[in-house]
Amino acid sequence: DRIKRLLTERATHAAGLTAIGDDRPALSIPRLLALDALAVEYIEPYGEWFYLGSDDLTLGWTHGNKVRSGGGATVQAVIKEAHHSVAFGHIHRVEMAHRTVYGRHGPRDIVAYSPGCLCDPTRTPGAAHRQDWQLGAALHHYDLDAGREAVELLTIREGWTVYGGRQIVGRDYGAAVAAATGWGQIA
Repeated sequence: DRIKRLLTERATHAAGLTAIGDDRPALSIPRLLALDALAVEYIEPYGEWFYLGSDDLTLGWTHGNKVRSGGGATVQAVIKEAHHSVAFGHIHRVEMAHRTVYGRHGPRDIVAYSPGCLCDPTRTPGAAHRQDWQLGAALHHYDLDAGREAVELLTIREGWTVYGGRQIVGRDYGAAVAAATGWGQIA
């Protein structure tokens, strides 16, 4: 969204640029990140939903547009309106809530969650000086045939998490990558 806003508000002359033989805008997210080469399907426009499932068991993913202050408040606002499970970002916090909804096949449980973020809160610009952000990731287990789902939220603290009873420790490879690529060196 920031790139789109930059192009429409401040760099309109660059908005329509394309590479020779390519009809995609050169400054689009799919082009800049070479998503085709990575076999990544990019969902646009910003804020668009992506759905998986059936009428009885649906999961919707979106960037999200709700923000409530305080831990758990945003996910409570989302689950209150949800009719199917929802995964969303935007708030950079780890939050999850469950609710039972009733449909034509009886009651079923749905979940709404935000897995947190994978950015460095000390280096990523935000609205406040002291961000209420948590690092995390989610695993959404989905069995359409059996009509069930389960979510695992993995909180990450100082590069450490636990998955499947095993500790996982991240390492900072920044210096090695910089040396291997020449990043930051003056030519």
